[in-house]
Amino acid sequence: MFDRAVDALVSARKVYIFGAGSCRALANFAAYYLKLLLPDIHLVYTSSETEILEELIHISEEDTILGMSFPRYSSKAVKTLHFAHSRRAKVIARSPTACSLPSRILPPACFWPTATWPPSSTRSWRR
Repeated sequence: MFDRAVDALVSARKVYIFGAGSCRALANFAAYYLKLLLPDIHLVYTSSETEILEELIHISEEDTILGMSFPRYSSKAVKTLHFAHSRRAKVIARSPTACSLPSRILPPACFWPTATWPPSSTRSWRR
């Protein structure tokens, strides 16, 4: 899954990053560092549903959106990712478990549950 997420980010014409609620800070952090690596990163940093859709109006199949949410899932996060998916953008849903609400509602190009981080090769340092 991690490799698919990286491929989706690297191959995108434009990467949109959205975090709802407490994930807004994580989205900001991700956008800051991805801007150092990729040419066109757009942080969707608003809480108004209308403004979110205005910022995503040009999203297409050439783009990727990284959406982050924790339980209790924000309806804005689900609607945002659903809209991006309806426009055929690649969707990376960042959420705590593979059984989470976004993974059941959306058929994302890549679902990257928090439980997969860190990658298995680096988990041994915790012991």
